[in-house]
Amino acid sequence: MYGILSPGDGIHVRRKRDPSDMSKLIFFDIDGTLAMPGTSPSEETAGAIRAARAAGHRAFICTGRGVELVADDISSIGFDGGIYHAGGQAILDGKLVYENASDPAMVDELLPVITKYASFYTIETEAGDFNSEFDPEILSRINLDHANTELQRMIHLVLTQKHFPASAYRGEKVYKIFFFLEHMEDYLAIEKQIGPDYLAVSFQNMTSDMPIFG
Repeated sequence: MYGILSPGDGIHVRRKRDPSDMSKLIFFDIDGTLAMPGTSPSEETAGAIRAARAAGHRAFICTGRGVELVADDISSIGFDGGIYHAGGQAILDGKLVYENASDPAMVDELLPVITKYASFYTIETEAGDFNSEFDPEILSRINLDHANTELQRMIHLVLTQKHFPASAYRGEKVYKIFFFLEHMEDYLAIEKQIGPDYLAVSFQNMTSDMPIFG
């Protein structure tokens, strides 16, 4: 079980569309869609995206990752922009057009609750990811073949050291907090204690009949 905390407001954009415009806006998740964590997109996938753009459509990344954690073999395919940090940032044609970030006081308020229950957490910021220590004993019991791709991605980042230690966090703007739990009741306790000001989203495993542990 793991969850994501982010500011609870959203954005809605409406624009009148030219009826003669048949182009599409196509959004691609990364992990489990463009590629599995730690792997590269296939040539067929990259070619299809480039062909769609050549035909007049626009292609965007839509991911929980920060833009700085999108690997070169993905960004080099060519995209018109993307939605990052699970809605924390939106980039169009290389420009930041939307940002949904919280001030550092959010971390001071939430971390005592999260650290009480979570086995692992990540603070996603403008400067990169700040990770707590992942207990090797818990890591050894996770069945990665059954784990959700978001959890696979986080473990891959931990193992490849593509992050900062949580102790190095110094008040950067926060887009999202990811945390890993072993028990559903721990998630419910966090959800109850954080109140309505934050959006909490929970994910379990890839299919409901496959345990993450074991």
